[in-house]
Amino acid sequence: MNLEKKNFKISIVTPVYNCEGYLNEFFDSVLNQTYKGFFLYVVNDCSTDRTREIIKQYEDRFEGRLIYLESKENSGQSVSRNIALDEIAKWPTEYLTFLDADDWIEEDYLKDLYDAAIKEDADLTISGLHRFDDETGKEICVEMISFPENKITKLYEFDGFGRMNTCLYCKLFRYEKVKDVRFRVMGRSEDTCYVFETLPLMGSAKFTNHAYYHYRVRKSSLSGFGNDNISKSMYEQFGNMLKKYENEPYKDFIDLLETQIFIRSAVGGVCRDSFKSMKKAKKYENICRRFMDENMPSWRKNPYLSLRKGLSGGMKANALKVCTLLYKMHMFILFVWAYYFMSQVLKKDVRA
Repeated sequence: MNLEKKNFKISIVTPVYNCEGYLNEFFDSVLNQTYKGFFLYVVNDCSTDRTREIIKQYEDRFEGRLIYLESKENSGQSVSRNIALDEIAKWPTEYLTFLDADDWIEEDYLKDLYDAAIKEDADLTISGLHRFDDETGKEICVEMISFPENKITKLYEFDGFGRMNTCLYCKLFRYEKVKDVRFRVMGRSEDTCYVFETLPLMGSAKFTNHAYYHYRVRKSSLSGFGNDNISKSMYEQFGNMLKKYENEPYKDFIDLLETQIFIRSAVGGVCRDSFKSMKKAKKYENICRRFMDENMPSWRKNPYLSLRKGLSGGMKANALKVCTLLYKMHMFILFVWAYYFMSQVLKKDVRA
């Protein structure tokens, strides 16, 4: 590698599996970045389409900044990302970020995150995103653009971390803070675990409130069906996370983690599992309630979920409190049916 390390501040990690239809747009958007001081680590997870061929076509255009890696066997995103992180550890970077190969980014995406990190001396910078329909190209919504403008230093006191999108993209991590963290191997919500493995290690965070990331919503993602093995792995790793959060420096963040677990498992996870067979919706609701009672018994009194202070904090915050109330009343199945009607019958992309 002939490039001088000092001129490159950001390492990007992108796992790839059978994305031939999207790779040209993705790579072109990365090449067009106004900030050029990055290396792109692409991990091919044993793709069976033209993915490898397309990546190789772009290597020369990146002039040494594209690092191509391969998995020995198809193992999923967590393993692919860990392969890249192990490679980066050999030649440490200053900042770390993650991109998905079926999405695309505007030309100032990296500059926006990097400039905010440098200007504010922030360990974590977070931006927004556009969600768009894969078939029509129509914008669905814009997320993560209404956060405080000031740098956040007491991260455990900021309730927005309990409700924010825990996707890995749209986030820039100071590498020194996260260099020892690796991804948990699980079927779903590995992004949430990584973000909450690293968040307590950060001294500060800054939201840019700009949305230069374009997230592709495929037709299959509207159904979002889960399966029992995926849910089992998610509950197992969430349980392990909660045990870790009994200790410093994590324990101050427990309410935020519980809130995210509620969103990912009690709301989103139960809905997705139920969509396989709505006759089993009550079963999945009961499984999740049992998990929460056994692993995070304080969920019923969590200040970000409880109605004790009434409805306040915006639509999403209030929706979470209503969902919590439905769980306490053993009536969450009503929400499942409503969400099923919106997403499966009306085909509306309403996130859960």
